[in-house]
Amino acid sequence: KTNGRHLWFRNNASTAVSQLIDTALFTGIAFGGVYGIDFVVGIFVAEYIVKIAASIIDTPLVYGLVGLVRRLDGKRAGLADADPAAPAPESAA
Repeated sequence: KTNGRHLWFRNNASTAVSQLIDTALFTGIAFGGVYGIDFVVGIFVAEYIVKIAASIIDTPLVYGLVGLVRRLDGKRAGLADADPAAPAPESAA
């Protein structure tokens, strides 16, 4: 468990794995048997690169949204300006 740390790694690693599976399934189903293997592999590689680039680009957005939620949650819990990179506060369940 990362205790709220390494958000950038968790965000990008999970996206890389899920998009690899998604891209392989989509490309294989949509283009397999219709086009040659070289063309299908080219589509797969290009689509996967675009998806990973989008994931890397959206990492600052994810950090910003997590920071906003933690600050709002911290204000409700009476904490002063929670650090977005800090572990999430333990909640009493």
